[in-house]
Amino acid sequence: MEDLEHVFMETLRSKKFYRDLLFVILVVIVVMIIYMLVMHVSISILLQVDPILLLLSMVLYGSSNIIDAIRLRVLFKNVGYHMNIIDALRARIMGNVVALATPSSVGGEPVRALILASYGIRLSRAVAVTLFEDYWDIIIINIPALFFAVIRLPLTVFVLISSIYNVVAWNILFFAVRKEGVRNFFLKMRNKSIGIIRKFLDILLIMTSSVEHVSTSLSIGSALKVIGITLTKYAIVYTSFLLAAYSVSKVNLQQALEALVFYNAMGPVPTPGAAGGAEYGLSMVLSPGQVIVVRAVAFFTTIILGLPVFTLYVKKLHKDISANINVPTTSTTS
Repeated sequence: MEDLEHVFMETLRSKKFYRDLLFVILVVIVVMIIYMLVMHVSISILLQVDPILLLLSMVLYGSSNIIDAIRLRVLFKNVGYHMNIIDALRARIMGNVVALATPSSVGGEPVRALILASYGIRLSRAVAVTLFEDYWDIIIINIPALFFAVIRLPLTVFVLISSIYNVVAWNILFFAVRKEGVRNFFLKMRNKSIGIIRKFLDILLIMTSSVEHVSTSLSIGSALKVIGITLTKYAIVYTSFLLAAYSVSKVNLQQALEALVFYNAMGPVPTPGAAGGAEYGLSMVLSPGQVIVVRAVAFFTTIILGLPVFTLYVKKLHKDISANINVPTTSTTS
């Protein structure tokens, strides 16, 4: 797994990451402009947005990272490590901005795992912790998304498909690995394989063991605490969406809730920054002007918070990781 830590770290330190992030920002902006043209969203509507409500919305959205950081500490403590709140907050903020630069937001987990690994935990165990963190987000948001998507069919058919996939896939990830038959199947495949396939299955078996350990070690009390923290986070994000939408025009409480769950259900779509999918989810319940503002709040708050933290902390993270494993300290330029 040390090779993976090296790959993850060098990827974060490369100029390519910044190019990829810039590309994502441009794609999201272009998609938003196209959406405005197609839906006939006038610039005058956006100029009339209530600035106070918009600012409050961004502050609330950004503050949800603090709640996420608290949850990360709880899950990390569950596997025997104590993490300070600043590092937990860095992990969340950096993970969010890195996720934007990767398809289906998969880059968020490795960067959070690297920060956990700087405390000396094995990378496989650290990745499992971050995946378990995602599990609660996925399940808690996609179950109501399923309910509301069924009510609004056929317009929400893609939300429904995405929600079903999210719930099924993540439950398989955390519960199928507990089955001895599943582990034995991977082990037999590994023993019959050679080369890169064998190495991949070695990593898969290590991850299977780590995921099982993290998921089975959580007590009922800790699980309830994690669920409560996650619900608190989404209550804050919900309020942020409500204020952002209301800064354009009136919106009722259920519309804001549906916008929240549809937006997050479409988050894993494999496009840069979830471009297209996020707008589709929001447009099921919000006016075109509200879609643009809510989307802008969620996307650009992440950039505004995440990019400075990432730029300032990535070198220190490299040094912290180097203290635990043999990672070269020469800078990467490409």
